[in-house]
Amino acid sequence: MISANSFFNWVMGTSFALLAFAGCTKYDQDGALVQFRSPEKRILGTWQSSSVTEVGTDADTNVTEFLTSNNLRLEAIFNKDGSVTFENLGEELFYEGDWAFNEDNSVLHLDLESLKPTGPFFLDADSVDRETVLNDALTYLQENDTLFFETGTFVDVTEDVLTCANALSQTGFVWTLVQGNGENGSLTIDGVQYFSGDVITAWVEAVIEDSMSDWQDEEWVVDEFDYDGIISAIMLDYNAEVSYVNQKSPAISGLDDPNLLNALADNCGLNAEIYTSTPVDIMSTDVVQYVNDNNAFTVNVTYDEVLRRMDVYWQILELEQDDLQAYQFREYVEDVSVYDYSFLLRFEKE
Repeated sequence: MISANSFFNWVMGTSFALLAFAGCTKYDQDGALVQFRSPEKRILGTWQSSSVTEVGTDADTNVTEFLTSNNLRLEAIFNKDGSVTFENLGEELFYEGDWAFNEDNSVLHLDLESLKPTGPFFLDADSVDRETVLNDALTYLQENDTLFFETGTFVDVTEDVLTCANALSQTGFVWTLVQGNGENGSLTIDGVQYFSGDVITAWVEAVIEDSMSDWQDEEWVVDEFDYDGIISAIMLDYNAEVSYVNQKSPAISGLDDPNLLNALADNCGLNAEIYTSTPVDIMSTDVVQYVNDNNAFTVNVTYDEVLRRMDVYWQILELEQDDLQAYQFREYVEDVSVYDYSFLLRFEKE
């Protein structure tokens, strides 16, 4: 690590070349000639950045983040007690610390710290990261043109709506599954799994044909028109609840029918609404709400803060009553000081 004396000797040895490069007037360090106030007094007050120019030749990911070529709205307040605050007005970042000149007032040392936000984090109550689930939900919401949610929620009832709408757009006698005897209310028929709302007309008609005489012997069903008796008999034989719709004409023309939502409520007990938004990223309220309403866990979007410390050095080029120009050195990182110049700064006093 370079000693302080070596560093300042190096600074003084290179000052002439740097000053020639910057085209700035010579810095009056001791207050003689024109200036009658010492640098320690001239620095006091509130300064606004007027220009920030990157002049470093080598890329460095540890370049102090609060001064970049994109930031021209930095406010610095130097206080008499040796404290200093910086506020990045454009990015709402705040830094505070201490300031001090070296012995000949040629270098200003800023010892700064900042609470840097980190995140966001997408954890459930058990601290399980659910970012992948949110990304999947985002893709689903972005790529599907027709989605239906339970009214006032993000509970996905799209499959139920499509099944009901399919039945309501047909004519004739339509049987649908209400509740099966399998997992999640499913019903498996010839290896095919059906769920609540699925049309199972072919299966019910086959069961009626095969079982009608037995049902009549048991006095469960009067005849093939005893629909309520057939519903009860299927429940007794298969532990499955079914319902029917006998339509002489379609109730709706399809998903674009203006009476769709009313027909869903009246015929299938579905209180649904069409989802018409397109979320941009997983931070969208829609994405988070969709995940929370359709899973057994709840995702919370949280942030954290980490304390970041920075040692910043300014080679003073000009310090007048209302004009401050300096070269900034790269920050002090992991006990290794990087002394090459990185930014040319100019501030004006308010």
